[in-house]
Amino acid sequence: MEGNDIHLTVWENMGKVRYHVRHKGIKEPADESPLSAQKSSKLVANDIEKMIKKRLKTYNRDSLCWAFTFPRWEKIKSILPKTDLAGNVYVPLEINFAQLDMDFSKSDLWIRVRIQELLTTEPFFGFKEIRRELRLVKPISKNQMLAWPLSKVDEIQRYMLEVFGIDQFFQYLENTPEGRQYISQAQSKLRQLIGL
Repeated sequence: MEGNDIHLTVWENMGKVRYHVRHKGIKEPADESPLSAQKSSKLVANDIEKMIKKRLKTYNRDSLCWAFTFPRWEKIKSILPKTDLAGNVYVPLEINFAQLDMDFSKSDLWIRVRIQELLTTEPFFGFKEIRRELRLVKPISKNQMLAWPLSKVDEIQRYMLEVFGIDQFFQYLENTPEGRQYISQAQSKLRQLIGL
């Protein structure tokens, strides 16, 4: 969140991924709170590898997909996580409540590009219908891409949120008056970013 209100520290030590969440303005939870935990690094890596392998597909150099127009992508980027020179990642709370308009008939929101072009051009991913199902596609070479069904597109993100304790932290926020106020402020700010 803005103003350095919430800090998530993640580190790897002796084969374990560990995290701890600290925050200002919200009463410190009891010791039994799930705001600090650890998980096997090997297990985390294996789980991510399995998720990625099953999404690996081939494509030909003329394959097309839909991508965000540049103005739209700039607006979306404004609420994406950012990293400073010290390696700290800042994640706007608004990102958790955003919804994208996926109507490809709106020409001001989308452009058609070759999948291969997304190897070197932002946003580096697009959307394509594969076997009658809309998928998010991200090329990783000149003939291979990752392709997630939209219903599964956030599976790695959801998993990482679980590993890092973010999902548990949001549950904690929703159960405190201060946390609900943070969420309300984020939703209000997001309403100002119309047209995503």
